[in-house]
Amino acid sequence: MTRDDAIKTLHELWRETNDSWYEETYDLAIEALSADAVQGWIPCSERLPSVDGDAYLVTDYCQQINRRRTRIAYCYANKDGFWSDTPKGYEVIAWMPLPKPYEGSESDE
Repeated sequence: MTRDDAIKTLHELWRETNDSWYEETYDLAIEALSADAVQGWIPCSERLPSVDGDAYLVTDYCQQINRRRTRIAYCYANKDGFWSDTPKGYEVIAWMPLPKPYEGSESDE
């Protein structure tokens, strides 16, 4: 079972039970399974982001000059794994979601 299959199954189970007692448990499980950043880099050969048009941290590689770099790119996920603004000769080889924005604390206000 893939992570996406597990998330789908949890959504279906939640709809079937529709019990508010389980709501927080299902939400936490879905959030944990969706938290790709915890796992670190995800190779593009393994899978692509499921959300089209979002920004991600990517590592791309240029074979001609044997150079890897990390940058932020937008992914328009399709069967070809198109990443916007990828310069000619570079290929995105891995990605991870950007972290959630800093929300601060009461002392920051």
